[in-house]
Amino acid sequence: MPYNVLGAGSASGYEIEQSLRFEDGDSAVLSLTPSTSNRKTFTWSGWIKRGNIPASYMNLFGATDGVNNEFDIRITNSNTLEVGDYTSPSYNFDVITSQVFRDVSSWYHIVVVINTTESTASDRVKIYINGSQVTSFSTASYPSLNYDTYINNSSYPTYIASFSTTANRFDGYLAEVNFIDGQALTPSDFGKTDLLTNQWIPKKYVGTYGTNGFYLNFSNSASLGADSSGNGNNFTPTNLAATDQVLDSPTNNFATLQPTMQILESSGTYSEGNLSILKAGNSNVQHDSSIRFNSGKWYWEVLVNQMASPTSNYYYIGTQNHVWASNGDYYDQGTPGWVAQGVTFTQGDLISVALDYEGQTIKFYKNGSLTLDKTLYPSVIDYFSARGRINGNGGTAENIYNFGQDSSFAGNKTAQNNTDDNGVGDFYYAPPSGYLALCENNLPDPSIALPGDHFNTVLYTGNGSTQSITGVGFQPNLNWIKARNSPEYHVLHDVLRGANNRLFSNTTDAETTAPTMTSFDSDGFSVSTDGGTYSATNANGTTYAAWNWKANGSGVTNTDGSTTSTVSANTTAGFSIVTCTTLAGTQTVGHGLSQAPDIVIQKSRNTAQSWYVYYDFVDGSQDYLTLNSTAAAAAWGGSAATSTVFYENWSAGVNLICYCFHSVEGYSKFGSYTGNGSADGPFVYTGFRPAFVMVKRADGAQNWPIVDTGRDTYNIANKRLFPNLSSAEDTGIPNYLDLLSNGFKCRDGNVSYNASGGTYIYMAFAESPFKYSNAR
Repeated sequence: MPYNVLGAGSASGYEIEQSLRFEDGDSAVLSLTPSTSNRKTFTWSGWIKRGNIPASYMNLFGATDGVNNEFDIRITNSNTLEVGDYTSPSYNFDVITSQVFRDVSSWYHIVVVINTTESTASDRVKIYINGSQVTSFSTASYPSLNYDTYINNSSYPTYIASFSTTANRFDGYLAEVNFIDGQALTPSDFGKTDLLTNQWIPKKYVGTYGTNGFYLNFSNSASLGADSSGNGNNFTPTNLAATDQVLDSPTNNFATLQPTMQILESSGTYSEGNLSILKAGNSNVQHDSSIRFNSGKWYWEVLVNQMASPTSNYYYIGTQNHVWASNGDYYDQGTPGWVAQGVTFTQGDLISVALDYEGQTIKFYKNGSLTLDKTLYPSVIDYFSARGRINGNGGTAENIYNFGQDSSFAGNKTAQNNTDDNGVGDFYYAPPSGYLALCENNLPDPSIALPGDHFNTVLYTGNGSTQSITGVGFQPNLNWIKARNSPEYHVLHDVLRGANNRLFSNTTDAETTAPTMTSFDSDGFSVSTDGGTYSATNANGTTYAAWNWKANGSGVTNTDGSTTSTVSANTTAGFSIVTCTTLAGTQTVGHGLSQAPDIVIQKSRNTAQSWYVYYDFVDGSQDYLTLNSTAAAAAWGGSAATSTVFYENWSAGVNLICYCFHSVEGYSKFGSYTGNGSADGPFVYTGFRPAFVMVKRADGAQNWPIVDTGRDTYNIANKRLFPNLSSAEDTGIPNYLDLLSNGFKCRDGNVSYNASGGTYIYMAFAESPFKYSNAR
């Protein structure tokens, strides 16, 4: 599974304690004039966390004469990664990834290997992201044999985070930067796969560095460019201060503000590693934290650095449901809404928030003194986040946040170095007892550390005979197969109906029997070609995607409902398969889960009927969609499912199959969002890096697009299949979804998933919980 990484909770024992923050507006750079050395072979390794994402190039590492002759590793203005060497007016070589890098919520590990002595041209430049080699490029011109790059030339200074000292400045965080002179290494020299989480994690480099090699760990705040390799190749910092050394790191990822989560009104300017939000003019900007929570006790601080109008109700700090405004009002989402409290804040004040989810309280502090202590309004939202809203009011407003990584507030305060009860963080004021910094190491361990043990996508090519497909990682109990390069039906098999019995999601057809699948196996399944027209699962040369879910074997009898059911339930993963024979009128059916399902998909096995998808999370009422059609949602009017049963109202004698799902923190999420019709579309927080996302517009007639990381191993994810269509895979929307470390982001205004004002439901399953995820 490519591009899997670990953001926190490492079992390796190797911890990276800090990073160096670069603010592009400060023209920050590290520079070194090297001695002349090997210019043909070297390796660069570094961990990066992006901050501001401008429409310009951002250099990570390079060498230049300051004019146009240069070697660069940089992020392009299209957010791809480029490795190139340029002699005006043309490139000597230039390699640009197809993959885009727009995740600002966690860390990427990048390794670039240059070895122009390789006989094969494509081996002379290698790029690795999070331990996996990149093989898809939008541009790929390679250096000539034995070409001398501009690296390690004493006439060309080496720069980190800038092109010379004036242009293409990086914005974000750098950590654990290694440069190995004279050796072509691999990612395994700098990282490894964690055996407990199956994620890519850092490890200490223990090899030699060569003449111009260096190791920058940014551990010395008094000498930020100090080389820790032993070579003494120290860099000179420019426009960097001791306060730019922060605790955010690849082994403990802290919350920041998240520009992709901006959901109301106009945009603001993010800076200081996405800890500052600034707004000028007469409009509002709302902002949220990259880590959200639905349990625990959390503490964060906000410096009111600029304020044009102290009495504006639109200048507030808090969470989604509870905010304290600068004019002294407090807002509770419940009745009576805004309430005058008489305690104001203004420019220069430091506001602290302490939220106790279990105790249902929220406390606000002004300059260290408790000012408001409120009971939380019962939340109808899935997660809380740190939220604020500012308005320039004809001038400029700015908030600077500290989630525990920087109590200097980007040098605007003198750091006080207070930690939480876990010894984590750097706060200006001591957090109240029991309240923690908002970082991944403080997040609760997910109940499912390895989502691939319960859901997985596998790809295969048909051979026209029979074959066993492996690599699922478990024995699937629900298997859903779709041809990618030809117009075939979607074929669904499950353990309760038996491997030979199939249903088609794109038709109303009753169940048929054919050996399209011959068995569920310990690590996959076996398939045959005997499927009939449009329903084969192993046609010669046809490529297939197979989505697999784990239930719990052949099922048990369940008598919780008014009609007896057979249930195969995976209570850990919130998924069950249910069969029953219906009676007349409304009935209850036992689902075997530990809580009420969020979505129930039902289909008649013995009659030609639609696939009905029931849910209530849009407006609280029971609605349904039809999986086999584009139809908009309709009201069902039935009762909500309970922790033991769901309700149905089929005709007597229908042999029913049902698939029941409820959200599991860090593994699955079922919910809704509202489109905005923009290429800067809505961000949907899931609490994990998605492996599978299916979307359907509820208030309009649109298809059901599915994307997954089996087919799209890097962003952008745009290879779509549709449960209601037999058509081949579609890539007609070049900018579809970014699947990020903590959710997914719409990148196009297409009405199928992002019409302005449109209501959409989604089903998402995880590749990795956010606690363990890095940027994708």
